[in-house]
Amino acid sequence: MKILQPPHAHGITGGFLFNRRLADASKGAITVETVEGPALASALQRASREPRFLDSLFLRDPRTVSALEALAPRSWRGVGWLLHSAPTARTLERAAFRVVPGEWMARHLRGAGVRKEITVLVPGVDRAFVRVRERRIARPTTEAPRLLTVANAHPGKGLIEGLRALAALPTPWRWAIAGSWETEPDYARAFEAEARALGVHDRIERLGTVAPDVILRELSSADVFLLPSRFENQSLAVLEAVAAGVPILTTRTGENATWVLDHLTGRLVDAGAGMEDELRAAVGEILADPVTLGRYERNSARAPVPVGTWEQAAQAWIDRFSPGDRRARRADGSSAST
Repeated sequence: MKILQPPHAHGITGGFLFNRRLADASKGAITVETVEGPALASALQRASREPRFLDSLFLRDPRTVSALEALAPRSWRGVGWLLHSAPTARTLERAAFRVVPGEWMARHLRGAGVRKEITVLVPGVDRAFVRVRERRIARPTTEAPRLLTVANAHPGKGLIEGLRALAALPTPWRWAIAGSWETEPDYARAFEAEARALGVHDRIERLGTVAPDVILRELSSADVFLLPSRFENQSLAVLEAVAAGVPILTTRTGENATWVLDHLTGRLVDAGAGMEDELRAAVGEILADPVTLGRYERNSARAPVPVGTWEQAAQAWIDRFSPGDRRARRADGSSAST
């Protein structure tokens, strides 16, 4: 089977990482192909014997959406959507399959009126993140607490809101951010200007886009994982931080509330108008003193690993959509919901 995705015009997103890790773990059963949006409709009109899944990033381009909506029903046979983000396109009903990485998106789609089958297939997590629990580095109490964020510099990730919340704290801190600063250059410049205006520019380490082993190293020394996103679906970064046993401060969006136990393994705040105030109070609580932080760390270290391996996730896809699966051959998507 094949996942079709647009070029990386929006940076290396969590959805692209999902696609790549799933394909790598499938040992060739799942492949990823990059297709330019204007060429997507033509590609779907060519017959294929294998199921094909369209990454929901295609829905960001109105011209691509219009071209897909104009396709004849036969072009959608064996074609489905892999929905990393919340869609509104009518093409969802025409597709043979609708795959989401968690129950939150399935509920969202059903609430939006989608009546056809929605298949939930959760991602995996590399066991290397679980092993981080065994080698977490104890920070000397004389050093400032260290926060880690894994996200591109983008308005939806709430980095400026997180910056303002941290800057208001009376206690010292350090913040490492792993992710691209080139996805939204204007936002990256606004973040830099805000950090300088607040006088905390030198407390922030901009790691840029880094390899997985760097993320593992950073998680092993992080006191808190911070992700103040305005929207999440199934955040791979949150899953990996949970697996690593790091306390998490994030927003109550998508699947975050499934994995983060508020006041036990981390804090959840609403992603609305009062997010900055809630972030300030929540991070102030977690970092209030070594005893409180230690309680969050012990709870996080004992929390169950949220999902299986990527190999198990890939096998679930193969079991569900292999050519021998009767449901995978149906083009109307009307079988019972998974």
